[in-house]
Amino acid sequence: MIYLIAVSLIWSFSFGLIKTNMSSLDPALVAFLRLVLSAAVFLPFLRLKKTAPQVSLKVFLIGALQFGLMYIAYIYSFQYLKAYQIAAMTIFTPLYVEIINDFINRRFAPRPYLFVIMAVFASALVTWESLSVFEAQKGFFLVQLSNICFAGGQVLYRKLLKSTEVKDREIFAAAYGGAAAITFTAVLLRGSLPQVAQISVSQWAALLYLGVIASGLCFFLWNKGVRIANITNAAISNNLKMPLAVAVSLFFFGEYKTESAESIVRLGLGTALLAASLILNSRQKPAD
Repeated sequence: MIYLIAVSLIWSFSFGLIKTNMSSLDPALVAFLRLVLSAAVFLPFLRLKKTAPQVSLKVFLIGALQFGLMYIAYIYSFQYLKAYQIAAMTIFTPLYVEIINDFINRRFAPRPYLFVIMAVFASALVTWESLSVFEAQKGFFLVQLSNICFAGGQVLYRKLLKSTEVKDREIFAAAYGGAAAITFTAVLLRGSLPQVAQISVSQWAALLYLGVIASGLCFFLWNKGVRIANITNAAISNNLKMPLAVAVSLFFFGEYKTESAESIVRLGLGTALLAASLILNSRQKPAD
């Protein structure tokens, strides 16, 4: 869980950083450059000779789904939504993780859904004023597509790596390779590669942070954390960034304008309820 908590804290700053620094660039190009930097971080650790070719290929494809397709949908959503709205609309990811995990394992365990729905409700409580779904339907569906890709990728990665002796760091560059490949295809189709020459110093600095830290290091730690955690706790942890992101957007980026006592109370109650869902689920016998 420590990996998931640490990553959630770092990610809580990324929503506003993308909105304030990357909105002038093509979303596919931002995703591609970010993932190339991520791949560069883990390339020195890649050990393909120690890994069965079919495992490497599967990790490549999982990366294309979890990071590549996810990022394209995610960054495009910033054209329609504000950073705090996107944070709000990721609340359903725990439910997607649980559903996909049950589907892949061909089982249905009803009890975990109580804690997952509890986590979704807790996050909705925190972000209630941001959920203007009907005002930005295209943005909402882009975020949900992003959520489903991310949920599916982490479940598939967890299942694959649990059945092998491969260490995460020895194969993770392949995941970023798959993600970079699919985002580069999108860049070519959109003809946005010449925009590289227009990227400012501040934008390169933001890309370095997003590529090396928020993506490169954090996705590695996230998938490693998901692999070793109880699947329902891992699902719930997808919403840990929610109260953190809203708090950062409220107090740091100044986007979230509602500063009433009621909003602060909801933030506190939602955070407490989210923590309770993790604690209650941790007391159950793992279903996986």
